Amino acid sequence: MNVDGESSSSDLIELHTRLLAHAEELGLSGADAPHLAGCKFDGSFGSEVANISKVDLPPKVMAVKIAGQSIVLSVLPEDPDKDNVEEFLRRVRNQCVVARSFLRNAEVLDLQCILIGPRGSEGSDAWTPIAMAIDRDDRVARKFTWLRSSDPLLDDCGFKKLIKRTFLARPWAVDGAFTMAALDSLSRVAALADGGVSKVTAEEWINIGLQEDLDNDQIVQELVASWSRREK
Repeated sequence: MNVDGESSSSDLIELHTRLLAHAEELGLSGADAPHLAGCKFDGSFGSEVANISKVDLPPKVMAVKIAGQSIVLSVLPEDPDKDNVEEFLRRVRNQCVVARSFLRNAEVLDLQCILIGPRGSEGSDAWTPIAMAIDRDDRVARKFTWLRSSDPLLDDCGFKKLIKRTFLARPWAVDGAFTMAALDSLSRVAALADGGVSKVTAEEWINIGLQEDLDNDQIVQELVASWSRREK
């Protein structure tokens, strides 16, 4: 399993740094979690029986904890060979088993894993189906692949796309206020809909959006409340 040492380490550190910086931007707690990326199970220190051999773990791995949720980070092999990738995923699952030993029962289901693809894997005919299969694999932990562009200048864009797929996404956080054009479109949608949204409900949505004293979270709450009492 070929994972280039120096470049994969720097890629891993960059992802680790990006995640913690993004958490800080969102006002969330974030910290390094090296115990989740080790080879010792919780409570096994000093016991060889309860350790796992490093050859059965990913060659490069780090971990962070953000807002109480644990994320294991690793780097996919350079070669999109099926056997290589399957062996790598076996090791990743082993690492996640180690990580789970440190988590409370309520935290285990939230364990996530982000895997970085090699440079130029984005849009690759070889890597795209592999990434899709990995993303669907929920064994031991929820997994997300980040297939990167061949151009490092596009990494910011790629990272934003990655974040939108995770619990760190904030689809309700938008820049600026609702525009009249956007609000007016609600009425047009209601007129074109098959009766699922009444004109009264659409007008309520417009009025909610025009209330300048509401922040984004309050607007979402008001829209949900409006939908629950809508005319059917």
